[in-house]
Amino acid sequence: MKKKLCLVKGIAGLGNRLCTIASAIDYSIVTNRKLYVDWRDGMYGPKGENVFYSYFKINANNITDNISEYVNEENTYPKNYDFSPSYISEHYEAYLGKTKNRLFRIPHITPASPEWVDKNNKCIEFLRGENVSYFRKENVVVYSDYCPSFRKKNMSKIRIKQDFVENIDRFIEQNTLDGNYIAAHIRATDKTYDTSIKSLYTLIDKSVSRSSDVRIFLATDSGYVQKMFEHRYSNQMFSYPKKMPSAEEWKKGIHHWNRIMNDDEEKIKQFEAALADMLILTKARLLFYQKNSSFSRVVTSWRDKLESIDWTEA
Repeated sequence: MKKKLCLVKGIAGLGNRLCTIASAIDYSIVTNRKLYVDWRDGMYGPKGENVFYSYFKINANNITDNISEYVNEENTYPKNYDFSPSYISEHYEAYLGKTKNRLFRIPHITPASPEWVDKNNKCIEFLRGENVSYFRKENVVVYSDYCPSFRKKNMSKIRIKQDFVENIDRFIEQNTLDGNYIAAHIRATDKTYDTSIKSLYTLIDKSVSRSSDVRIFLATDSGYVQKMFEHRYSNQMFSYPKKMPSAEEWKKGIHHWNRIMNDDEEKIKQFEAALADMLILTKARLLFYQKNSSFSRVVTSWRDKLESIDWTEA
């Protein structure tokens, strides 16, 4: 008899996807299910290609990287799930405004759970992973979520593969003196900050005032913010190279820009740039992060005892 499966479908950006996996790890352990991550939706590579296992590994005993025995499974939750690459993400896109189609209704809303409400103040019809009952009897439970509860202890189980880490370590070595750098993450599109960026400048200036050898790494989704930092910090600053649309062209997160691209090679480059940003932020001796970004929160969970400061509240 084959073991039951928790199938984790990725939606939204990289931070949300990793937070959903961390949430699903608990669900799969409690329900005694194998765990499989499915990122075939085409956000970060060619549609149908599961990019997750090319770049990540999960340190848990119930992980499987092969679900061939489940693909024709009829006993699934939700019922009639068809295992196509973008079955969940297409309905997520519909929620973003393309159509009025909906998929699943949230089982319940609690004060502790973020409410998904559309312009008409109706609950979005969408499957919320962490609200799925532990007592489901189906052979396959499809697990997808947006802004699940943050599970820091499980984040340490999700790791970027060593060969990619080594490539980024070489990039850090080439751009710093003995790895001496601080870092800042600024999300300024769909999840922006409500604090003056001058407060971040003050924190950075204070941190680098005693040494001209300290370099400043910036990770941002805004070309405008990038130019402001380049103007202010000139040769002291460095970033991982990536394409960014101008603020006039695009006001959503870069991952939404990826979603509408027809260039699969560019999607992979953007994905790798996001992973590189995560790793470089993680390894900085001091990080100024943005708490309202799941991307930032994932990074802080990987930093162990290194100092991290929420620059929006400092």
